[in-house]
Amino acid sequence: MNIPSMACAVLVSGIIALPGKTTETLIMPLSGQGPSDAVEWDFTVTGGRRAGEKAKIPVPSQWEQHGFGNYDYGQVPDAEKHKEDGIYRKSFVLPDDWRGRHVRIVFDGVMTDTAVTINGRSAGPVHRGGFYRFHHDITDKVVFGAENHLEVTVSKDSSNASIEGAERGADYWVFGGIFRPVWLESRPPSHIEWTAVSAEADGSLHARVYPEGAPDADAVVARLTERDGKPVGEALKAPVSGPGPVEIRGRFPGVRTWCAEEPNLYQIEFSLMRGGDVLHRTVERIGFRTFEARPGQGVFLNGRRITVKGVNRHCFRPESGRALDPRHSIEDVKLIKSMNMNSVRSSHYPPDKTFLDACDELGLYVESELCTWQKPVIDTENARRLIGQMIRRDVNHPSILWWANGNEGGWNTEVDGDYAVWDIQQRAVLHPWEEFSGYQTKHYPDWKRLQKDLAGPFLVMPTEFLHGLFDGGHGAGLEDYWNAITARPNGVGGFLWVLADEGIRRTDRGGSIDNQGILAPDGIVGPHHEKEASYHVIKDIFCPVRIDMRRLPADFNGRIPLKNSYDFRNLSGVRFHWSLSDVADGAEQSDLKTFESGELAGPSLEPGQVGELHLNLPQDWKKHRVLSLRADDAEGCELWTWSWEIPGSKPRGAAVKVSTPKPAWQDGAGQWIACCGDGVQAVFRPGDGTLERIRIDGQTIPLTNGPRLVNPSQDDGSAPEPSLERQVSRRTLEDGSLEIESASNGAFRKFAWTLRTDGALELEWVYQHERPSVMHGITFDLPQQEIVRFHWEGQGPERVWSNRMRGTRFGAFTRKFHLPEPGVDYDATPAAGYYADVDRFKVELTSGRFTVSPASGGTFIRIGTNNEGERITTFWPEGGFSILHAIPAIGNKFHHPFQTGPQGQAHPASGEVRGKVLFSFGQ
Repeated sequence: MNIPSMACAVLVSGIIALPGKTTETLIMPLSGQGPSDAVEWDFTVTGGRRAGEKAKIPVPSQWEQHGFGNYDYGQVPDAEKHKEDGIYRKSFVLPDDWRGRHVRIVFDGVMTDTAVTINGRSAGPVHRGGFYRFHHDITDKVVFGAENHLEVTVSKDSSNASIEGAERGADYWVFGGIFRPVWLESRPPSHIEWTAVSAEADGSLHARVYPEGAPDADAVVARLTERDGKPVGEALKAPVSGPGPVEIRGRFPGVRTWCAEEPNLYQIEFSLMRGGDVLHRTVERIGFRTFEARPGQGVFLNGRRITVKGVNRHCFRPESGRALDPRHSIEDVKLIKSMNMNSVRSSHYPPDKTFLDACDELGLYVESELCTWQKPVIDTENARRLIGQMIRRDVNHPSILWWANGNEGGWNTEVDGDYAVWDIQQRAVLHPWEEFSGYQTKHYPDWKRLQKDLAGPFLVMPTEFLHGLFDGGHGAGLEDYWNAITARPNGVGGFLWVLADEGIRRTDRGGSIDNQGILAPDGIVGPHHEKEASYHVIKDIFCPVRIDMRRLPADFNGRIPLKNSYDFRNLSGVRFHWSLSDVADGAEQSDLKTFESGELAGPSLEPGQVGELHLNLPQDWKKHRVLSLRADDAEGCELWTWSWEIPGSKPRGAAVKVSTPKPAWQDGAGQWIACCGDGVQAVFRPGDGTLERIRIDGQTIPLTNGPRLVNPSQDDGSAPEPSLERQVSRRTLEDGSLEIESASNGAFRKFAWTLRTDGALELEWVYQHERPSVMHGITFDLPQQEIVRFHWEGQGPERVWSNRMRGTRFGAFTRKFHLPEPGVDYDATPAAGYYADVDRFKVELTSGRFTVSPASGGTFIRIGTNNEGERITTFWPEGGFSILHAIPAIGNKFHHPFQTGPQGQAHPASGEVRGKVLFSFGQ
């Protein structure tokens, strides 16, 4: 594209509209903005369900979601793809005041090939490419004072093989239909076709205005205003000289800059002039910001280094596919920001314009992408056309910091230079997964590869990493990755894969959600944005208020060390809310009851600075159980809540079976039975001292066959320890308690049971941990079908893994025991798993209850065994209930745990390990 040299701009004081003439672009919607206000069109589909039926369909929509055609997932053989056309018809009448003006029909997104006729005449060439705005000038094809007849034929598959492969061979659901809005536009004969603006942090502005049909126009005037219309500075004016674009330059000192933390926006109005008359006027929304990539130093916005805390995102909802309401775009941006993220990759195709509007408004950095998924690349002719359509629509969004020329090998390198032709801001063009434009964007680097990349010359920003699947990935390994990335000057950040599971609600299967096996359930959240554990882990790790204190020290005096990890904001804008709480007595649903609270502003700390937060706690604060601290940003949104156990506080006392008679031994057939009163019986095996069962008031508690040492063969494939003869003895202690001791010279050196006079059963153990292992501790059998629910005091409410210990808080929690099928059952959170720093763990069974109280901190409780899903590497001890000193890590879709960093490695040998817990029974 040839761009003429800049015309010199001058200041002007005002503009005058032509009398009696409309100088604005007029709009007539032919559809809704999204599914909630969609407009019915006549419709027929040529294949699949309801083929040939004359029906109505809402526009915008995907026709599969209204009972038409067939469902297709991108990664299926060509022979299995469905080829069907949708034929849409709509009538409209044009207003009289559109006479004498140019009329065009605009489509914001149609999947995939689109042929348009107006009153039986072709509106223009067939459009190919599903995610791009396109239009046809229909001025000479419409009539006034009578109905106009629009017909749109949409071919679900593309006749262009490169577009078909690039857009519809992808790893996502592919649909058919007019899935974004459609409207008519009316412009004056002399008008502004489009504009491109570059607005820098110092207030300098460069605009490129493209007039059309304007031989008599002599100038373009640009006027900058606040969002409320208040003028900013003086207007700028540049002459129209020739058929090319008009260049306007100026400077507006003192403007507020745009960034994700402070998304300040302005409006700029362009007027095409003839003398003192306005021929046409358009308005764009812009933000002043300067983005730089500095080799070896990182990326900088407005002169400050920023860290990219990002996620990949598709346009998707289970009920409507890729047809979205504007509110959905806002919801997605708010969801992303609620995890303390600041960036999003509009992976694999340009998003709805309303999503980019929301990113501008609420503050997210965006990488926007030409649609390809691996190979084949789009052929050069079509790629050039689609790049132009993409950038013309989106060039002025301040949120967009990068373009991407395809994805994972789908880079047509012949068109890399085309982005700069259209983009006045000259944004960097990425090749996701490749070293290009000074960035290393390799997808899914394991820990070793990440270290190699960070030691290299490129800016490291994986555009996909830690691939989630069910409850694996995302938060698991993130702390290690994030510490490594942020520790290096060339560590820019990255984009997790992916925001939400993309399960579609199938209208041909009674509305059930289909994730196409393990291909689509990759999200941090579920299809309806159900929050999984990784959501909270990410929110914790990315929190801009950094507090590393995991436990309150014994001499805690209300001073909390913290760091400002914002890129731009001072911490004085954060409000902190503290509270002192106790476990609510007798609560069936375990929770905390707050007794005292307060709030204060954050200390004045600039980004990167460290300091202290001084809590003005009451003198008797130590009498409570939990100290909580919530940080809210300047908009009142929670950044994170930390909760700590107060040193010296005790768990709520467990109810036990009170016995009047002293405990006594009772011998059974091959059993040792320790009895307490007339209701508690603990039955042991004399040969090894393991627990056989507990009976309380005639009910059997099915906790049995333990303690056993967690079997090392489950950890690393080595052979289990040979069976060793154990020395087992029993005795009655001076206070009347009954004790069984079991000892050997093997790894499990010793354990001892003590049935106390109050009916509680105490267990102590000692074992040798002589080699690295993925977990270690003791375990029991406990049938999962017997577990109803459990309550605990400790870290929660989410399960943990050794490489996913963040995202929890200390408190009291209850969880119904449920084993959801991964990717299918979103109604309940997985309950079986590992729970951290447990002080008290109460299990409710179909046959009674028992409570475990560890004697020391740092103890993990494992309950049940969950199906974490295909391809997710996990380790579970034998049995159904375990008390552990170290727990395993979890893998993700592409990596075993040991490939994701230090926290995913085996635990080093720790020598002698001791533990002690108290089992209590009753209500």
